[in-house]
Amino acid sequence: MNRALIEQPQLIVNHLHIAKALDGWATRMEENATEAGSDEQFDKGYAKALREVSAHLRQCDYLPGGAMIEESEDDGPPPLAFGV
Repeated sequence: MNRALIEQPQLIVNHLHIAKALDGWATRMEENATEAGSDEQFDKGYAKALREVSAHLRQCDYLPGGAMIEESEDDGPPPLAFGV
């Protein structure tokens, strides 16, 4: 994470904002899990997944070289999905 703070501080701040938003979403999912018409197990599982992604974002796992990013020397950046 120290290297990432030096090389990509804006991206880390962005990931921390996204992580906070995901945590809030997870909290709302958990609070609404018992409402009528809600699939409680699905909501709790979805909230858990949101928190897992949030934790990876806070740990810099989605930055280049991070634990969740697979790269090889031949790989360039992934293509953008805009306009597809």
